[in-house]
Amino acid sequence: MKLFKMFTIFITLASIQLSAEVVHYSQLPEEIQRTVVPDMEGKVLINDL
Repeated sequence: MKLFKMFTIFITLASIQLSAEVVHYSQLPEEIQRTVVPDMEGKVLINDL
């Protein structure tokens, strides 16, 4: 039962991540680039803007 609950949480997190819009850092205008921090792959979540 505990495993099932963990699996459900994992699926929920994955779907949240997929629904969040992601752009590459280099695609952003310069003034926005100064205010956001990209992750290791250079991706920025739209939600952070």
